[in-house]
Amino acid sequence: MLYILLFSFIGIALGVFAGILPGIHPNQFFVLVVSLLPFLSQFPQDAILALIISIMVSNVLLNYIPAIFFSVPDPNTVINILPGHRMVLEGKGLDALFISLSGAFLTLIVCIVTLPVLLFFIPILHEFVYPYLHFLLLGLAIWMVVMEKTWREKMMSLFLYLISGLWGILCLNSTIISSEWALFPTLTGMFGIAGLLMSMQEVTKLPKQIMSESVNVGNVPKIVASGLIAGLLIGILPGAGESQAGVLVSEFTGLGQNE
Repeated sequence: MLYILLFSFIGIALGVFAGILPGIHPNQFFVLVVSLLPFLSQFPQDAILALIISIMVSNVLLNYIPAIFFSVPDPNTVINILPGHRMVLEGKGLDALFISLSGAFLTLIVCIVTLPVLLFFIPILHEFVYPYLHFLLLGLAIWMVVMEKTWREKMMSLFLYLISGLWGILCLNSTIISSEWALFPTLTGMFGIAGLLMSMQEVTKLPKQIMSESVNVGNVPKIVASGLIAGLLIGILPGAGESQAGVLVSEFTGLGQNE
């Protein structure tokens, strides 16, 4: 029990570190954990599992801080602004943070309550879906390309999809670096360093952030259910991420952009 608590606190600290600093992904710590398995094998497996879970949970909750307050674009130079960034520009960044954390916490509670049911149905659903997984992922990619509004956006989306797939093939089959270590520099360069360089070029003056006395969070049951479904999609479709699942669920549940 002592090792479980110790590793849980270590995982929380690592998750907070990865959540607050932009460009640091929890997967980078998982690579570190794998590399330290010969040393960690002397500790109970439950403690190592607690380390991984605590990293994931704490990172999910703390990751909203940089996602909302960092990399806020200039509203005069971009066409679409994310709801969280728009609220920051309106001086409601603290409200956006409260709404995001509330949604994540409520979804986590619902997930824990429904865990016995999920543990029963997810393996069955995964076994049924697995033979058709490549068709489902291809269909999801085609659907996201088709959903773009203009032909120019469709072509750009298709180009980015193809070039990113080609880049992934090159990285995972490179003779320069092992495929086990290729994702760390690739993701850090594409998202971490690139995001920081783009943020350095932005000159956005943020207004004073004020917390409202009452915050309208929308249709809470619908939002929590949508978040739970999106999380299940990510678990069943390993090639899908949070963005793809969020767009897909929002489209079929009729959630507004702010929700």
